Amino acid sequence: ITFPPDGHTFYTNEFTPAVFQCTATSNPEPVNVSWYSNGMVFTGARVNLSDPETSLVTTDRGSTFQLSQTLTLDDARDEDSGSYSCQAETSDGTKVNQTFELFVRIAPSITGAPDDLTVVQPEDATFTCVATARPRP
Repeated sequence: ITFPPDGHTFYTNEFTPAVFQCTATSNPEPVNVSWYSNGMVFTGARVNLSDPETSLVTTDRGSTFQLSQTLTLDDARDEDSGSYSCQAETSDGTKVNQTFELFVRIAPSITGAPDDLTVVQPEDATFTCVATARPRP
């Protein structure tokens, strides 16, 4: 079984879909794709899986089967950042994984607004404002 290379990092903005495609090429035919998040089977209300698509690929080196499936995670959230993998299994029981990372970008937001301050001229006034985001602002 072969996949596109491991180790890809995918970036998406918070509350937008994250889309992953798993494509396995093998002979014998791949029959199943399973998805994992941080080592656990990946399911949930925001998870949509496409129907697996199988095709026969013929080259001068022979024929192989290709199985593709797309996972869409609706409305990606901060807690969705992490390690994901898809596992393909062939009809003879061979299993292979492809691992990748998801990085959910979080828009800046003010988490600590400055307090009101009264000063007399010519005194300086200093205000502190705290913002959070990912990547860090």
